[in-house]
Amino acid sequence: MKKHSKLDYVFAIIRVETSGDYSWENRITVTKIIKDEPIAQREAERLNKLNAEKGCLYFWQLTRMEPDSGAPLPEHEKKDRQHTSDEHAC
Repeated sequence: MKKHSKLDYVFAIIRVETSGDYSWENRITVTKIIKDEPIAQREAERLNKLNAEKGCLYFWQLTRMEPDSGAPLPEHEKKDRQHTSDEHAC
């Protein structure tokens, strides 16, 4: 992705379930967002080592950070959000 000077960029840490019977929408998860590329690279490496035997793979991906509209989240979206931990039972 080519960076545009007027946009903010971040690095998504992404987990892919490589084993198990998961549908595609449950196989791929953005676990966190990091602002610094070297930190994102190290975090993906760390998570791959930590979860090596759990049937998942972590990598980082450059993406845009959209400006916050300032509007609060609707209640149904707040309830749908899930907290993910570093140690995931893949």
